[in-house]
Amino acid sequence: MNRLLSETDTAKLLKSLTLPALPAVLSELRAAQSREASGAELAKIIGRDLGLSAAVLKTANSPSFAAGKLDSLNDALHFLGTANLDSVVTGVALKRALPLPPILGMFWEESTRIAAIAAMLAQRWRMVRPDQAYLFCLFRDCGIPVLTQRFPSYVNTLARAMTNPARFIEIEQKSRATSHVVVGYLLARTWFLPELLAQAILYHHDFEQLYDESLLSLDSARLIALARLAEHLMQTRQRHEADPHWVDIQDYILTTLSISSEAYDDAAELVEAMS
Repeated sequence: MNRLLSETDTAKLLKSLTLPALPAVLSELRAAQSREASGAELAKIIGRDLGLSAAVLKTANSPSFAAGKLDSLNDALHFLGTANLDSVVTGVALKRALPLPPILGMFWEESTRIAAIAAMLAQRWRMVRPDQAYLFCLFRDCGIPVLTQRFPSYVNTLARAMTNPARFIEIEQKSRATSHVVVGYLLARTWFLPELLAQAILYHHDFEQLYDESLLSLDSARLIALARLAEHLMQTRQRHEADPHWVDIQDYILTTLSISSEAYDDAAELVEAMS
């Protein structure tokens, strides 16, 4: 299903929503990276924001990147490298730009755990870039907090949609004339994320379309599949809860990732050990 909006529809939607603007620190950091600025200059840019500095250091030391006990921002930047640094700062900026209402509870914590699993599997299987897998998992459902902020009653729509993932987008469309995937896609474009991530956000509920190369690049399809696998493993191996919808989509996911049953079992054991 083609979800792309016309320019008129996009303008109308943006007028009804308030998307967080690209943070100035992120814009400055990307400009510095594009001119291959030194690590000291990058550290100086991030260091002006004490909250961001602390969050970057905390993330570098987290299980997502397993750096261990880094004591300084300079050490964290050196460990992360340019690509990971952009993903980490963008992810931190996203969470700060979209504070959650209490009703969404552990939304960012869960997104971050899924991102950590996806990045680990991406590194192990070398099928997509780990930094892109990490960032995609954070942005994948970012349209949900945007819609919740703009329309408090959206939580009722969300509750109905979550009980029927196959009709998730249809339920949203009928209620709000838009969906979290479209809103997330627009935010990704506003923040100048790579197009393959934006496309993956837009179609991440369309598992039947993962093989459609006219709609999705292979990397976008793999990001979608990897994130859903990471979510499944978090739910079943870390929380020890059922994933009742997995049986309907597992063939799409595993075929897109081209992994064997042995590789799946290996990944499940690794994820269980992370908990």
